[in-house]
Order: sequence, then C-alpha cells, then structure tokens
Amino acid sequence: MSEDQVAHYTACPLQVRAIRWTGDNFEQVENFVGAGRKAAYDPERRRLYVWTRNGATCVVIGDWLVMTHRDDLHAMGNLKFQETYAATEVDHHPV
Repeated sequence: MSEDQVAHYTACPLQVRAIRWTGDNFEQVENFVGAGRKAAYDPERRRLYVWTRNGATCVVIGDWLVMTHRDDLHAMGNLKFQETYAATEVDHHPV
C-alpha cells in the first residue's frame, strides 16, 4: 500500500497508573500525585484539587487520576475511564 492511500490504524496500548478519588483517600492520592505536584482537599465540598501542567483541576468523588508513562497527570470521569482503560498486569520492563 502506498502512503497516499487510506488505511485503518489502531492506537498502541498505553499503560498508565491510576487511582480513583473516593473522598476518603486523600493521603493515597497525595502520594500518587507525588513530589513537585500539589493536591488540596476541600472537606466542606468533598472535592479534590490537583495541579497539572494545564493548571488546577477539580476532581469529584468517583473521578480518576491518571498518570501517563511521561508523568503527565490527568483527571478523568469514571465513564470515560471505563471506556478507555482496562486493568492490566504490571509491566516492570516496558519496551
């Protein structure tokens, strides 16, 4: 097939690390976010705020925090997370 013909492609699988915000796991989330990033919890609203490279993001209970292989942090709603990711074995030797 030449380069100017239409073809179908599949995105390469990308392994990420993730944690779900439950409203009761701030310490685990704070450890997950890691040094150099800020996480804050507003107990009155039961909301979590994390700072990503795009600025402050509000995370509500049930949302996921996703860390890519490049250490980019993203917040994602549960439905989108379930549609995008499946649990996998830990690959200690990525290619």
